[in-house]
Amino acid sequence: MKIYTKSGDQGKTSLASLDRVSKSSLRIEVYGTIDELISQLGVLKDFIKLEPEHLEKHKKVVFSIEEKQHLLFRMNAKLALAKVPDRLLDPNASHQDVLTKFEQEIDKMNEDLTPLANFVIPGGDLRSSLAHSCRCICRRAERLLVKLYEKEDQHISFISIINRLSDWLFVFARYLTKIFNGQENLFKS
Repeated sequence: MKIYTKSGDQGKTSLASLDRVSKSSLRIEVYGTIDELISQLGVLKDFIKLEPEHLEKHKKVVFSIEEKQHLLFRMNAKLALAKVPDRLLDPNASHQDVLTKFEQEIDKMNEDLTPLANFVIPGGDLRSSLAHSCRCICRRAERLLVKLYEKEDQHISFISIINRLSDWLFVFARYLTKIFNGQENLFKS
């Protein structure tokens, strides 16, 4: 299979629906940003795997990241189809099931964390800092999804999922700091 098709040389690309759109279109910007998030989550996952002595203890962490990558990939597949309902991202779960699972995971991680009294400044552990970078990309994807929804009245359920993923990434960053004995940096006003 040839990677280069030359069909994008004039600044257009094909959606999965075969519609041709500008590479600067909002839809392409949204799923390009989500693709960036999927890739950055891969960097985080691989960085955690670099320490085999901790891997056995933290297999669930790696698996949890992989679940998020698959969810985002399914979301991108839906975004690549123009004018298609955003029904189920997971063939075995409803939109509410996806949100509930995020919330349960957030609550579980929060059980082990010190309650916050100040804002967290990323840093103190590289894995945690990478998770914060993922969170920032996730928030950008959310802003772009809102713009897409306002323009095309599609993918409203994706906004809540991306919003919850951002919350998950914030707590996950704090959780990584804790399980890898990092130093949490808090804003001092």
